[in-house]
Amino acid sequence: MSAASNYTERGDGVKEHHDKDLESLLRHELDNAPKVRAAIDAYAELSESEKLLFRLAAGVSLDAVVESERRRPAAGAINDSKYALYDSPDASVKSDRPANNQSTNAPQIQPLVRNLMKTLLEDYPTFLSDTDINNLMDRDYIHKILVLKLNSYPLLRKRESGRMGSESDRRPRYYVKVYAGKFYVCSQWQQYNHLYNARSLLRFVDDLAARHPAHPGTPALERHKKALNDYIAQFRGNA
Repeated sequence: MSAASNYTERGDGVKEHHDKDLESLLRHELDNAPKVRAAIDAYAELSESEKLLFRLAAGVSLDAVVESERRRPAAGAINDSKYALYDSPDASVKSDRPANNQSTNAPQIQPLVRNLMKTLLEDYPTFLSDTDINNLMDRDYIHKILVLKLNSYPLLRKRESGRMGSESDRRPRYYVKVYAGKFYVCSQWQQYNHLYNARSLLRFVDDLAARHPAHPGTPALERHKKALNDYIAQFRGNA
């Protein structure tokens, strides 16, 4: 089913949307779904006047879907945060990814990531050397060595660099929480990459444990390893 007839293309290349709610937009405009999702994330933080400007420019109101996402708890998500939207599964977006990676019932990896970062950055910071920290702030290392899929963003960023993607991409790409008073942690954990990223994180934690066998935080690492293994096992049940 095509939704092309619901758009008017303006001279500046922007397609204005007409007579179709956002759920239908997401269902039928599959190629644009990631961009729409990013817009939802940014829209949630706008002021009312900024939302009005957004609606006028984009021709789409996201109020209903933002409210829906806020009310829908994600499996395992931390729901007492006003930013729980960023961790919610988007059941209205269909994907051509493998079924076991895009199930709307798939568990969410974000709470595991935040718990792991708290352990490594706050509870037992001596697990990570200065080189490790620099590597986690390096985009090429994250994607080529640690092999995490985070939409080309580093896992960590210094607080002074802010949460936005870039000067041209004024959207938050990092969680609000500041870890150890110094770092932001990337929030770009797309559901279709959850299983892949969980396996990459497990290899990372295994490597840390092997490098620090007598570290006082070893029991905490073992708990994270178990949590990641249990998380990965859940995908077999959702396949």
